[in-house]
Amino acid sequence: MTGIDVLSYFTPPDPKIIHEAIDRYKAGSNTTHLRYVKRQDRQDCPGEKSSGKLTRSTSQHTTYESYMKFLGISASASISGWGQSASVGGSYLDQAQFSSRTLTFVTKLQVEKQQDPWDVFEFNNASYKKENFHETHGDRFIRALGFQSGGKLVAIITVASKDKAHRQEVETNAQAAINYMGVSGSLSVSGKSTMEVLGRSAMVKIEISHEGDLAENVKKAVKFDSEASSVENAMQDAKSYIDQFQERACRHDYKYTTLLEKYTTINNFPRDESQPFDYDDAIAESYGVFKELVRVAELAGYLGDSEVISEDKKREIGRSERDMIQASKEWVRNTSRDPTNFRNTADELLAVFRNDFYKKYDDEKHKEAVSSLPRR
Repeated sequence: MTGIDVLSYFTPPDPKIIHEAIDRYKAGSNTTHLRYVKRQDRQDCPGEKSSGKLTRSTSQHTTYESYMKFLGISASASISGWGQSASVGGSYLDQAQFSSRTLTFVTKLQVEKQQDPWDVFEFNNASYKKENFHETHGDRFIRALGFQSGGKLVAIITVASKDKAHRQEVETNAQAAINYMGVSGSLSVSGKSTMEVLGRSAMVKIEISHEGDLAENVKKAVKFDSEASSVENAMQDAKSYIDQFQERACRHDYKYTTLLEKYTTINNFPRDESQPFDYDDAIAESYGVFKELVRVAELAGYLGDSEVISEDKKREIGRSERDMIQASKEWVRNTSRDPTNFRNTADELLAVFRNDFYKKYDDEKHKEAVSSLPRR
């Protein structure tokens, strides 16, 4: 892994450190540095296309927790769907990129079509039973039409310093280069110079994915890499792609996320009988669990790639990894039923990670297997 000590990286989870990370996640602003935000509150579209809101923002992230929060990735849903929509194969889950030599930026564009402002909701008393309200209803409901329509684009930019490069210089040039992606017009002479300097001291990778209008000349996902051409070319290609998405704002009509409302906003909700659970702290805790599950999967992947480990041992490692995934899914299910004891049960799960996974592969042979492999 570039820029990090893999043996230090793959250490058993420490609950104290994880609790501190969770507190940072809840604070959010301490580790998310917003470069800029642009909002166009009304995007008036011709014909029958509805109006809406277009938001474009770019931020720099120094921790995995702030990065996941900004992307809007649900840790509990990712754990529950592991092996389906969620897997460590997705580069957006790669927490090893948050090393001492790597900078991470995210540009996000979101098109939100206007909802009907006259929607009125009533609580369905026919389906309500006080004794199992928490299990059957949760803490929110899906509003009438169910989905937010529009479009969403995410560009993840990683800047990895080359050997002997000074981090502060790389960061300053990277920030200037990233700012270029948020302005109109062509690249200035000083901008070209900045990117040339950045290219000599760092490698830049950009991965873009979007949900929305999938016209013939708009790909669903694309990657740009300075190693294949130059920092300037990678940035210009990415900017062109992002600008094209923004220009098509009126055409984006993809239902990309559910619209949830709190029960307490409904006039006829039986407040005297039932109160929804407060999941805020449990949600924050789920990011700590998810972060550690990703590391378990990363370590299992490294050991699985090794040539010094037997096939029988690799199968055993695979089974152990699946056991950790299953234990994590069970924690999510139990916590969703009752979040009141989330921290103690999370600590118990992390102890399972330590005792039933890390300790089994904490010997010289496995350490050699991990340290000898290049970054996956």
